[in-house]
Amino acid sequence: MKKGCFTLQQNQDLRSLAAFRILLGTYLIYDIISRLQYGRMSLLWYTSTEDSFLLPDDTPHRSPVHRIWFYRGSENFQLALFGITFYLAVSFTLGYKCGVLSKTFLWLNVVAMQCRCMPPHDGSDVFCRHMLLWCTQLPVSQVWSIDARNNNKLTPGDFDCTTVPNRVAVWGIRLQIVIMYLGTVFHRTIDAYSLSGLNKSKWLPPQLTAVHYALNGSFSTRDCWLGDLVRKNLPLSQFMTLMAILIETFAPIICLVT
Repeated sequence: MKKGCFTLQQNQDLRSLAAFRILLGTYLIYDIISRLQYGRMSLLWYTSTEDSFLLPDDTPHRSPVHRIWFYRGSENFQLALFGITFYLAVSFTLGYKCGVLSKTFLWLNVVAMQCRCMPPHDGSDVFCRHMLLWCTQLPVSQVWSIDARNNNKLTPGDFDCTTVPNRVAVWGIRLQIVIMYLGTVFHRTIDAYSLSGLNKSKWLPPQLTAVHYALNGSFSTRDCWLGDLVRKNLPLSQFMTLMAILIETFAPIICLVT
């Protein structure tokens, strides 16, 4: 069937799934390392010792399953869990033994790691593990991976014509990204100001001051030449605000069409 200019994408390129695997895995590796940046002091958020920052049963829910799944225990126990999660994240990134079982085990460990220390978390952590869960049902390691190299299933000349038919997981990962960005745009505009008050939004003309106010907040003020440049140059920050809202509005829609 011939595709029109705005028809829904019919297949998912394996290369895009591989690129997504590499980016998501790299983020997970960074996340694990950053959680331990202060050494033993960082571990106090994840253990159940006398010096720990959180109570042993301080979990999102107090069900028996969560008490086991999010168990903290000793420092050595947590180091072992971090080591296992780190190994699985590296294996996932490189596409080594990247089957459904190993990806599911990685997802279970990432959820447990995040839920053992809830105070510093936000929606991005939940979004990350949702993306990882969709990946458990997708062939993310068929190209650009150690598994693909070892199995010799595809040659470079096959990449251009190798796609994955649309399935629940393909649409799940697409729509989750699209809905997140469009939901953000809706929250910044219509949800906050209604249609009649859109001119009051800091993300839309004539104001376009969202980036300016964000960078001038006390939490964002750092010694950085680039930040100083944007803070002192209102037209530049307005341009960045406009580009951000345009990209977040139209890029997700373009992802769904050819």
